[in-house]
Amino acid sequence: MKKKSIPDAMISFNSTVLLIEAKIDNGRFDPQQIKDHEKKFADGENIQCPKYYYWEDIHSYFVEINQSDTFSGVTNFLLAQFILLLENMGLSKSKTVNFILAHFINQPDIYEVVVKARSYLESLPYVKPNPDIKDCFGFMLFKPNSVPTRKFFSISKKGIYILHMMNSKHAEEQQMKANKQFSGNKKKYVQGEKEAHININLVSTFEELKPYIDVAYQDRKDAHYKENNPLHYNDFSVSNKMTMKYFGR
Repeated sequence: MKKKSIPDAMISFNSTVLLIEAKIDNGRFDPQQIKDHEKKFADGENIQCPKYYYWEDIHSYFVEINQSDTFSGVTNFLLAQFILLLENMGLSKSKTVNFILAHFINQPDIYEVVVKARSYLESLPYVKPNPDIKDCFGFMLFKPNSVPTRKFFSISKKGIYILHMMNSKHAEEQQMKANKQFSGNKKKYVQGEKEAHININLVSTFEELKPYIDVAYQDRKDAHYKENNPLHYNDFSVSNKMTMKYFGR
């Protein structure tokens, strides 16, 4: 029995026909499938060798032409929507904010908490989001010398709020507190000894999450901005000078 082969798309222009086969989500490329597609052409037709492109390169190409060319209203809209679709699916070289947010778009209550949490974290002094987005929003504290620390709080697309504490004892304390407050909550990855995990689905409002953000932030801030506590210094005047230097007083 002859195997039926149908390409994902076909573009016909004058005497040229393009057959398109697309793979996503680690779909395996099958050379035989391409050969089966080629059988759709009549004998004697000039068939070019297949060309292969990564989705990330396709995204970059459309972003480039979108920035350099002027199209009609409908074309502009479709092009922008296609670029956004690729970004939401994580099919761009640099992952975007939309890639993470897209995982919660069909859960409006969770989406609202995530958006509020991002906004609050970005408003904290000395905090900046990690620009290298992969599978989460990560937030870093910058030391007085402007060197970033590792993340102190993350919002993962896998459905977890993560507190990155300075030591395992503090992490365990926060984990126990979260487990008690949010029924059914538990740590997802036990190997993260300095982490406390909160199931995103169990947090109803930003107000429930905010105290945990504050604890993780203060835990990291205390480790690098000790001038807040004069007892860390033998000379109070030194502490005061440090405070003026780093806090602009």
